[in-house]
Amino acid sequence: MNPTDDGAAEGAVLADDRPVAAGPPARDPDPHPDPYPDAGTAEPPTDPAGTQTVHAVTQARRLFAAGDDSGVRALADALETEPLPRNRGNLMRMIGLAALRQGDAADGRDWLEAARDDLGDDDVALSVALGGACLADGSPGTAEAHFRYALARVPNAVGACVGLACALEGLNDRAGALVAWRHAVAALVTLTPSTADPWMLGLPSGVARGPVTEMAAALHEAGDEAGADRLLTRLAALFPADADILEVRAQVPQTGAETGPDHTADAEHGLLVEAGPDGPRALMDQAHEASEAGHREAARQLYQRAGALAVAAPSPLDDDLAALALGAADALRRLGDPGTATGLLERLAEHRPDDPEVTRERALSLQAGGDAEAALALVERTEASLGRTRHVPLLLVHAGLLHQLGRLDEAAGVCARAVAADPAAAAPYRDLAQILEQAQRPDEAMAACHAALLRDPAQTWCRSLIARVLESRNQLDPAIEHHGRVLDSDPDSPDAHLALALALLKRGDWTDGWEEYEWRVLKTDRPPDSFGQRPWEGEPLDGRRLLIWHEMQGVVEELMFLRLAPAAARLANGPLVIEADPRLVPLLARGMPDVTVVPVADPPAEAVHAPDVVAQVPFGSLPRLVAPEPAAGVTGRPTIAADEGRAAALRERYLADGEALLVGLCWSPLGSRRRRERRVPLSALDPLFALEGVRFVALQPGSARAKLERLRAERTLDAVIDPEIDAATDLDGLAAQITACDMVVSADALVAHLTGSLAVPGLLLLPFAADWRWGLSGTRTPWYPSLRLARQTVPRDWSRPVARAAAAVTHYRDAARAAGGTP
Repeated sequence: MNPTDDGAAEGAVLADDRPVAAGPPARDPDPHPDPYPDAGTAEPPTDPAGTQTVHAVTQARRLFAAGDDSGVRALADALETEPLPRNRGNLMRMIGLAALRQGDAADGRDWLEAARDDLGDDDVALSVALGGACLADGSPGTAEAHFRYALARVPNAVGACVGLACALEGLNDRAGALVAWRHAVAALVTLTPSTADPWMLGLPSGVARGPVTEMAAALHEAGDEAGADRLLTRLAALFPADADILEVRAQVPQTGAETGPDHTADAEHGLLVEAGPDGPRALMDQAHEASEAGHREAARQLYQRAGALAVAAPSPLDDDLAALALGAADALRRLGDPGTATGLLERLAEHRPDDPEVTRERALSLQAGGDAEAALALVERTEASLGRTRHVPLLLVHAGLLHQLGRLDEAAGVCARAVAADPAAAAPYRDLAQILEQAQRPDEAMAACHAALLRDPAQTWCRSLIARVLESRNQLDPAIEHHGRVLDSDPDSPDAHLALALALLKRGDWTDGWEEYEWRVLKTDRPPDSFGQRPWEGEPLDGRRLLIWHEMQGVVEELMFLRLAPAAARLANGPLVIEADPRLVPLLARGMPDVTVVPVADPPAEAVHAPDVVAQVPFGSLPRLVAPEPAAGVTGRPTIAADEGRAAALRERYLADGEALLVGLCWSPLGSRRRRERRVPLSALDPLFALEGVRFVALQPGSARAKLERLRAERTLDAVIDPEIDAATDLDGLAAQITACDMVVSADALVAHLTGSLAVPGLLLLPFAADWRWGLSGTRTPWYPSLRLARQTVPRDWSRPVARAAAAVTHYRDAARAAGGTP
């Protein structure tokens, strides 16, 4: 997989004192906005027949629902190929939410800000999510502005009410926070049905159950017995052992206004959800049975009742009941109900206020409920009361919370305390390695991994990290050895096989690498059986057609692997049908006029089911079948072609005021936040900008081209920045720009692959540890004969690659002068 086409442009981050602009009033606002609306109803582009195209938004929704946040974030590459702002915005929203759930508040905030650029200010749910991201990122002032903006449009938006209260608390505005909390409780009680009440469990006990209990008592005193009964019935369903609720409950008659929990049997499996007079141990046994049978809701209710009964026992609570309550809370958290777990653990803490295991489980539940700050404060209070605890599990939770909040140095220090407390344990070293890797301290992270492996050789994650660090040093042999050991422990892991595949391919072990690369099919949304034809294994088809179908990887992979399409046609002895990204269809159709090119769609276009299409193959399998060593099969001719008329018109316009060597320039991939090593600072390109007789054409997608505009103004740089072509969305226009140029200088980005596929001369600036497709060394690539490679010889030092680029541009300019074509 490992696609190279780029993610979304960086979004601006609000400063704490920057007001949020008010948008137009909403029509029929929803007081409970979906945090990622339209995730499953994106509006994909259509082909002329109206067939809808498969989009990454749907895949992101599936991955998010499955808890695969890393998978959601990896879909950033799909943004390069998404033309509709609404779909881009919703995908960036999903990526931002996934980043927040992984504790990466800064990145989540960036993605949500970028999503707002596409979705606009009218999206209340996005404003609420942005407010939460700002809170997590330590910016309560900006968070307040987002929440107030949301409430101005939807006054009873519960999430915005709660977020505003938290923001005001962070700003030490206690009076304002109290008003906001009361607003939040009122909004929650008046606007949500009883089925939504578990949301209340995520609030502090003094804010949720207390004010609502007081409201019930006030209703009783005012004579509204039915209203009081409704509230108390709902509260009792959530907090069955709360003494204050029980006290008010005893004063209010039961009117039957609203029933409590479901007392019926689960129709599917016959398991009684509301058990009889059984004690907590019997209920725990039933809960375990329900969980093992896959009956999650029944198990959740049984764990809740068992835990409530355990903590309702008089003090001192015996060890067995305390352990049972801890087990019930842990199970509730793992079942996705951290609010109920938190309430249960608060009652348990009344029995055992300084028990580090109770504090640990409470912190985990608060963290799972989205309140890492409260979890950290709880842990730090407990540690202060106990002195410098040597309870390793609590220390690791402490370190994890600091890690989530971006306080990496402090997190590493707490991990070091855990190491000192139990030097023989592997887990402290493993967690320390995770923190050090994120802190960009790879040598120390690798040392921590080795220490963890010495203590527990089963720590396969550590081997994966070691392999990544070794690959960043171009030490492929030991990296491949570690990938192999990961597979020894987990032989069916697609991710481990793919990591090994890319390392082997970078080393030039083509046959083994392509075999391992086949594991990618387990990660695609379109398995081979999506098509009716037999899989092609390289056999001749005797004039019948071969379908090469689109994989959900990225435009870069598609462009690169389709360089083998002509060789596949020769091997199959028949014509091709290529299913491609819709925005590549006109480019491919011009570049390979003998091929039928159709846009990818779901369901597939009719042309892929024609009777003479007898075999199919995904484009990622072409190297294994056609030419394991790419140089033996890749065509030297263009495989895509720009619109000649458009390219000629652009060249004429770019040179309207005088002749010069036109050099296309791209210095950063769109996903540079995740690919910092590929980004070439504009300041490093000074040797290029100093050349005379050269006019640069900005091929840079996204907001980064504004930096070139500033540079052009500051130093009168001879550069064309064409506002009519959006390089992030208009690939046909971008290809025309590239064709209009005499040559291209590019970072490792989509522009380089378009240049190579067009067979335009280009020079590619590569970091020290380049992507797998560029190999370990050399100045040429078999994938694109028209490109030359300029590699860093020292990590993060661009001086030598840029000097090579300047020399190449000078050579082209002087050759053109000698031929009398340009100055």
